[in-house]
Amino acid sequence: MHMGIIESITQGNFPPQAPYYAGVPLTYYYFTDFHSAILSTLYGNFFPRILVFDNPLFAFMFFLAIYTLSYELIRKKTTAFLSAFTGSLFSSYIFIKFVADLQRGSGWFSLTDNITQLLSNHSYSMEYEQLFQMSNFADYFLQNRPMMMGLPTVIFVIVLLLYAFSKRNKKVILLSGLIVGFLIKFQFFAVVASVISFVVILFFNLKKHGVRICGKYLLVFAMPVAAFYLIFSNHDINNQSLFLLAKENFQFGPWEKDKDWLWHLRFIASNFGVTFIITLFLPVFFVLRAFKRRPVPFNGLLVSLLAVIFFLIPYCVRFTVYKGDMFKFFYFMAVFCVVATFWFLGTVIKNKYLRTAIFTLIVVTSVSSSLLTLSNSMLNKNYAYSKAEYQAGLWIRNNTPQKSVFITNPTVHCAVTQIGGRLRVLSYINWPYSHGYNSGEDNVFARLGDVRRIYTAESEVAVKEVLTKYNARYIYLSSDEKEEFPEAESTFSKADYLKKVYSQEGIVIYEVI
Repeated sequence: MHMGIIESITQGNFPPQAPYYAGVPLTYYYFTDFHSAILSTLYGNFFPRILVFDNPLFAFMFFLAIYTLSYELIRKKTTAFLSAFTGSLFSSYIFIKFVADLQRGSGWFSLTDNITQLLSNHSYSMEYEQLFQMSNFADYFLQNRPMMMGLPTVIFVIVLLLYAFSKRNKKVILLSGLIVGFLIKFQFFAVVASVISFVVILFFNLKKHGVRICGKYLLVFAMPVAAFYLIFSNHDINNQSLFLLAKENFQFGPWEKDKDWLWHLRFIASNFGVTFIITLFLPVFFVLRAFKRRPVPFNGLLVSLLAVIFFLIPYCVRFTVYKGDMFKFFYFMAVFCVVATFWFLGTVIKNKYLRTAIFTLIVVTSVSSSLLTLSNSMLNKNYAYSKAEYQAGLWIRNNTPQKSVFITNPTVHCAVTQIGGRLRVLSYINWPYSHGYNSGEDNVFARLGDVRRIYTAESEVAVKEVLTKYNARYIYLSSDEKEEFPEAESTFSKADYLKKVYSQEGIVIYEVI
């Protein structure tokens, strides 16, 4: 999806329509892809490796953000570094499956060959709709590029707010509000997380600064956020505002209602690990300190409380079309769990050797799955497109008008958009479905029916009707379309309203005349 957005903007789709759902404005958070498109345009040619170069930059920003927050709490460089390393590569315990697969490995191979074979064929990142549902951070930044900006920005905003409240600096609070306001076009969940963080920090400072001063701080922070929301939220999603879309899907209860409590306990233990368990017991630590009349460390309490809040949100409410989108709060939670854990253990464990051993155990168990995924990305030689698809995509890029609309099968990979930079009537259904086109007159299932009407060619009238409805100028026939609709090519070849403009290595493109 992100490659399609980048290439379509590079090819003149601006202000952008949704390249995966032609005819509607792109309401997805595309600003990260927009910046990649600028770099790709400067390069001058098709540049799919742009993601290889700019994704690590965001990952490094994420690392620096966690390090800054950790050092603010811990004041120890080594511990802050371990916290940042663990947080930026945090992952589930799916590496256990790698160990199990390794034990079942064939005796014909050496251990090294066995490991190489496994990592070449398995990413060990997540299992869709199963127990290990949370992608590790090494993979998540590719799946959800807006969170590359959202995660580090929320952490930096918290650091700024901690400084501002400690120094009574309204200018820094205003700066924080401006950053959160700009974040609306990058990642709205990050805006929600930032606002929650501000409210918690404000509450913690009520006693210190008083209601009147805190009221002023609230106003200074809220004004730019509200202003940018009014400016940036002027596009409806499927004829609904963002607020109405959230309201329509709002419900109380956990994000996954079909599982019992035992499954949820296994999910938590498998995906969140030991850092979450330690963070969950931190309130007991703070209560005991307060009971003994010892000072309660403000920043440690704040970070652990934020972790608990972001954990509870997906278990208390849901307001997204796709339930998995509520996971974004778990990713914010994971970072705060890591920071809180290293702060806590670094505080209570005085023995250097014991502390080193426990830190090592936490780092290894928390980042192993991410390291396996990174290894897979280096060893896996599978390709997304065949040579024929690549050539067809380049032909589309060079020989069709910008913003041309294509009829294609709703697949994940498609050369039309992701190489050619053109628009598709319908892509992989989950993308527009989760972006709000799950209901209403122009929903994904209506479009799916229209696409099928084209390829089954019920009648000339029906085909022309669909083509006119979406202003579609081309019909694309690759192996995917031919496999599902074997009669389509012979039918289209006989149609006097279609002209075959491309036919190479099994891929055919028809133009509407």
